[in-house]
Amino acid sequence: MDASLNTQSEQTIEKLSREQRQCYAYIEIIIQWEGRLTLQHLQQEFGFGRSKAKKLLAEYTQYQASNLIYDPSLKGHKPSAEFSPAYTHGHIDEYCRNELSDVVGIQLLEAPLRNIDPNLIRPILRAIRNKQRIDIGYHSLSSPDYESRIISPHSLVFDGLRYHVRAHCEKNNGYRDFVLSRFCFESEALKPEFEGPSLNGKDQDEHWNTLLTLSIEPDIRLNNQQQKIIALDYQMQQNEQGTWTREISVRAALAKYLLQRLRLDQYQQKPEAQQIVISQHCLKTFETYLK
Repeated sequence: MDASLNTQSEQTIEKLSREQRQCYAYIEIIIQWEGRLTLQHLQQEFGFGRSKAKKLLAEYTQYQASNLIYDPSLKGHKPSAEFSPAYTHGHIDEYCRNELSDVVGIQLLEAPLRNIDPNLIRPILRAIRNKQRIDIGYHSLSSPDYESRIISPHSLVFDGLRYHVRAHCEKNNGYRDFVLSRFCFESEALKPEFEGPSLNGKDQDEHWNTLLTLSIEPDIRLNNQQQKIIALDYQMQQNEQGTWTREISVRAALAKYLLQRLRLDQYQQKPEAQQIVISQHCLKTFETYLK
């Protein structure tokens, strides 16, 4: 299930308090993945009294009446057959990251995150929010020495291992991805300075606004049973020709990160290691991002 809203509009959800959104999301996470929700869940998670927990649960059932069913045998609520999350994405990682690891024995493998200085991020976020150009120090593998860059940032991107800022770069006269941990103002000369309104924002970023469709399928070197297992892993559908495929929409600017996450940027000699490949009909579109 994905981030679908069933009975409430996005505008209505935005009017809810932060506490309500957090509580409703927690209700959906527990009911979807554990299959049973009681007032005690809310009391223990948020420190609510019984009356407040009861009130918030009643509010949720008022907004999302078709999601929960009270089951006397469980002494709690269970998900209905029509359950559809409105405040969560319905992904297992939401459950795993909801501080439940000690309860059900979940262990997450955390990759080391890059060093990101809040003092550097604040001016970048301010530039994004206010659509400003910013002069800031940056270094890269191709330019190891810190140098001043004037950029117009418009979005933060997390590729699964590190954070980037998507920005127009005046040095390169184009849009680039800048690794957040590589910004610096070690000297007064590199201290961030705002350079006025940006004329190169998100709307002018062609690759950001271009949506591509990546089609993946099981590696044909696998046997039929193995291919079916891979198809189930990735929620693939079988077409009229009998081929299992899954289509994924991605911004052109982020295509290379998706290919890296799916391990499609390098070809593996063993099909058990490769598992999935890019469908032939869209390979040409994505070959630029395989370099």
